[in-house]
Amino acid sequence: MVAAMRHGYDDDMVNKGKMPVIVRIAALIICNAAVVASAQTQPPAVAPKFEPMSEGTHVLVGDVGNVLASIGADGVLLVDDQYPNTARSIETAAKAISATAPIRYVINTHWHVDHSGGNLYFARNGATLVAHDNVRARMGAEQFMKAYNARIPAAPQGALPAITFAADITLRINGETIQAIHMPNAHTDGDAVVFFRNANTVHMGDIFFNGMFPFIDTGSGGSVQGVIAAVDKVLAMTDAKTRIVPAHGPVTDRSGLAAYGAMLRDVAARVQAGIDAGLPLAEIQKRNITAPYAKNMEGDGEKFIGFVHESLTAKGLPARP
Repeated sequence: MVAAMRHGYDDDMVNKGKMPVIVRIAALIICNAAVVASAQTQPPAVAPKFEPMSEGTHVLVGDVGNVLASIGADGVLLVDDQYPNTARSIETAAKAISATAPIRYVINTHWHVDHSGGNLYFARNGATLVAHDNVRARMGAEQFMKAYNARIPAAPQGALPAITFAADITLRINGETIQAIHMPNAHTDGDAVVFFRNANTVHMGDIFFNGMFPFIDTGSGGSVQGVIAAVDKVLAMTDAKTRIVPAHGPVTDRSGLAAYGAMLRDVAARVQAGIDAGLPLAEIQKRNITAPYAKNMEGDGEKFIGFVHESLTAKGLPARP
């Protein structure tokens, strides 16, 4: 893995989960075609398991990413499908709850391979893939991830979402109403949050890294402004009983998301103050802006500041928060 090797880790450490979570995420996103092909034959070291959240709604919290599912007599709907080497294990975990229910739908929260890497496997086995218009566009062409100086090859045609939407889409399965809602220029330009209305549960995708300084893919149209706007919108849509599923990290509630949003807004304001004072990025990073949050956050605070700085100085993105 490109990112893994740069940090002194090897593929065996990736597969066995011995790397810090944020580094594993980068390693899983940044992979060439050969690594993806080999990874399809390497099952995860620990078999994943879906845990019940409410009747018919289950969550799989994993090292690669969290998967939300509606599982019942109508079949299975998944929100995100992790990576090629975990797809079969996710299917097995779903069958452990409903042995005869096929996986009918997969909704991708965005294009990154740790959230859409299982698409080809599930599509070949009869699932319909659903995502925002920009997810299909980015998956269908080679992408360059500026943050990691890596080129990501185009996904196979069969892995591309068959149903796409511009603003939102609603699916109904197992008595559940499931709405995918586009959040512009957030983690990427194709993010969707997925709300299970009856279960009062929302999957945030990479808009929410719980307990980690987030990666904002500015090269894919992401911005801290968009992330903050998305968090605010979800807070307005939810209540104290809503379960919030981040892409990475433990499931939380509205207060956990609100604290994350407050951190984002505070860091963005402090970075903007440095920009307004004419300071270069390196000087702003020396101000230890993320230090108050470091005790409870995994990852690289300085790199996060870099994403924020790039967001706030880019042209054509939302106004500063």
